[in-house]
Amino acid sequence: MQFHRSIRKSGLIAAFFLQTLLASASGAEISGVSTLKVSDRLKAVAMSANLYQLPVWSGLVHVKNGHANIEDSNFLLSLPNFSLANELQKTIDYLYQGELTNVCRFPARYLWLRQQLDAPELPLDSCSDIVEFRQKAPLDEISLIFASETIAQPASMLGHAFLKFSGIDEQGRVVSHAISFYTDIDTYNIPKLFFDSLVIGKKGFFSLSPYYEKQQRYVDEEQRNVWEYPLT
Repeated sequence: MQFHRSIRKSGLIAAFFLQTLLASASGAEISGVSTLKVSDRLKAVAMSANLYQLPVWSGLVHVKNGHANIEDSNFLLSLPNFSLANELQKTIDYLYQGELTNVCRFPARYLWLRQQLDAPELPLDSCSDIVEFRQKAPLDEISLIFASETIAQPASMLGHAFLKFSGIDEQGRVVSHAISFYTDIDTYNIPKLFFDSLVIGKKGFFSLSPYYEKQQRYVDEEQRNVWEYPLT
């Protein structure tokens, strides 16, 4: 998720606010500590702990077997010299040396780094897109859903796996949403479709939709079996 909005404040105000957050998070006196020192300290801890080698970090930046699956400067900060280690350091600099609203661009990276490093808190609640998403698609429970294949659609031979988010929305209603990934089916050549999907890779898109729509389609309309696996 990207959030393009610039809030211009003086460097002194931004530095003071970030120092206040750090003091609140650690309970320590940090008078006079600059945002640069905070960033350097976090990077030193992250590198000494080899956080860039953890599978979660590879997942967050969509890297498999050392290869970046999303080679886009809007997503990777360390291009053209990408590596898992460089991207980790660039992310810490981006979050803790730039605008406070930078957190809106990489909320998942921030939440993971905050957990791993006990990093200073950033104003995630100021990100309007994230706040709206949480209100409309609450995440109190999560399940992995698998819909079996159907002989009516050759492209479904591997089935379809997606996530189900459930919770109580801003209006007090119990709601469930499906988060799915789809590829563009642009050929009826089945061998080519399998080769492109499994070897080369195909472009696709994520979708968020009411879960009951997926359930109705797969069970009632396409006569598929659907399994739900609640996750911790």
